[in-house]
Amino acid sequence: EFRTEIEGLDVGSAVTVDVDARPVTGLSRPDYFDWPARLRADLAGFRPDLVVVMVGGNDDQPFMVSGRPASFASPTWDAAYRARVAAIVSETAAAGSRLVWVGMPICASSSFSAAMAHLDALYRAGVSSGASYYLDTWSLFATPSGAYSSYLPGPGGQPELVRQPDGIHLTVDGVSRLAGVLTASLQARGWLPAHP
Repeated sequence: EFRTEIEGLDVGSAVTVDVDARPVTGLSRPDYFDWPARLRADLAGFRPDLVVVMVGGNDDQPFMVSGRPASFASPTWDAAYRARVAAIVSETAAAGSRLVWVGMPICASSSFSAAMAHLDALYRAGVSSGASYYLDTWSLFATPSGAYSSYLPGPGGQPELVRQPDGIHLTVDGVSRLAGVLTASLQARGWLPAHP
């Protein structure tokens, strides 16, 4: 969906989008899927000028650190997760690519939203150099009062269904909303060609 929406935007014929999306993955379980290793392969294969990362929806879970279990959001867990974020940032920088880390949006469940906000804070802190930045999506998918809603006003003011029934994933209209904001943000930084 994301690739289709990005390619549908008028950003110029010089832009090529390659997508590597793996459902039910993240940074918590490198034993299941190792994103830093996959990123190295993608960087070598695609040689991108820009990398856009969005993970987190499957990462609010415990994992092992030095052979011992670490619970989500504990100091040990946070330190290990920050190191995994840093690995993504350093791999991208070493390849000479720019990086945009897209934060997780507000979700229907208040407890899950709290977990996503915790992850967002780790992403924001870990992506802070001239060649990388963090894109906050929280307010983009919240009501004016800061609450969750499956429907938000579209470009013409009419309500659009932007979230899937699970209260986590985005609909096609939600992806379009995110793609538009991401594109505008990249263009404002000069990282993507402006509209002709």
